[in-house]
Amino acid sequence: WPEFTDLVYEADGSINLRAQNARIQIVLKTAVLELKKIAVFENVFPTITEKRKMAMRVLSTAAFEHKERAILKRLQNDIDYAAALASVVCVCRISAFRTSIKKLAHQIVVSRFGLKKGCANQVEELLKSHKYIFPTDNNGIVDILHQSMFNGENSIGVRSHEDFVSVLDDNDEPELPVAMVALVATIVGF
Repeated sequence: WPEFTDLVYEADGSINLRAQNARIQIVLKTAVLELKKIAVFENVFPTITEKRKMAMRVLSTAAFEHKERAILKRLQNDIDYAAALASVVCVCRISAFRTSIKKLAHQIVVSRFGLKKGCANQVEELLKSHKYIFPTDNNGIVDILHQSMFNGENSIGVRSHEDFVSVLDDNDEPELPVAMVALVATIVGF
């Protein structure tokens, strides 16, 4: 295989993205972004097997997109190489992505509902009435979706605007994907 496709391993056998050459780094960075996109459009809570398949798919897409034919060919023909690169893409990327949205959601919900220390009764009332899910006069879920998915030109929602399609036949209105809504609803509900 061409030398530029070789990976640099750490002393413990792991692979650090920043230690790789520029060509591999760009493929890995693109694959990580694509993995987040696939997560919010298809499956934000994948099993380990699904996550590995997703990683392989985004690596191949990224190598093809960047015209890195040697990396793509090696991914397709060298199972150890593919597994090593997939581990870099997979390792906690979706979990970290979900965690960042959870932290954002916590800030928004606390702010929207005016929660402070010692407000257990107020929280209990919100839980009983399900207002944290169906707010009447404030829309925390929309704020979480906006700030986590559509905030800035590099956000998933803005970069992927053409992928917001209706699930209904003969309807061209954009819709949020089920996985995206499920992620935010799960975070707010727990």
